[in-house]
Amino acid sequence: MSASKWPRNRASDGRVADVRFVEVELPAPAAPRLVIEMESGLRLILADPMDIGLAADFIAHLRTPRKGGRR
Repeated sequence: MSASKWPRNRASDGRVADVRFVEVELPAPAAPRLVIEMESGLRLILADPMDIGLAADFIAHLRTPRKGGRR
């Protein structure tokens, strides 16, 4: 009796035939965003105009001088 070829060797089933990067465009509703990028690299992305006041308060808080720390 000859050895059956089924099931095949699992090592041969997992071979990669091709690897590549592709661009995929997904339809999404366009929504304007306000992007504020700080010199430190911090990036704020605002989707709602109502958040501009909150972002301004946050930036003002970052700019207030603090005592202590490294000089």
